[in-house]
Amino acid sequence: MSKSSHPDSAEQARHPRPTLAPDGVNPPLTERPPSVSSFEETLPFRTDAELRERYLNFFGGLQLGKLLRLGAELRRAKGVGPLGEST
Repeated sequence: MSKSSHPDSAEQARHPRPTLAPDGVNPPLTERPPSVSSFEETLPFRTDAELRERYLNFFGGLQLGKLLRLGAELRRAKGVGPLGEST
């Protein structure tokens, strides 16, 4: 059985759809600095053997998908949403 690509109701509640202004026109986009939607975290793959082992793939490289999920968890923990919005 394949997983549906449609988000469930809990997922939709977490990410509400943007609404149009009362006159039906989208408000203009506002410019924001890159620092609003970025963060930096240093992970000790070189010195922490256990951490490195969890993220290595078969070829000895880091698993990108796992790193992206870890980044999403860290952003959530720091209160930064997926697009830089505060949560």
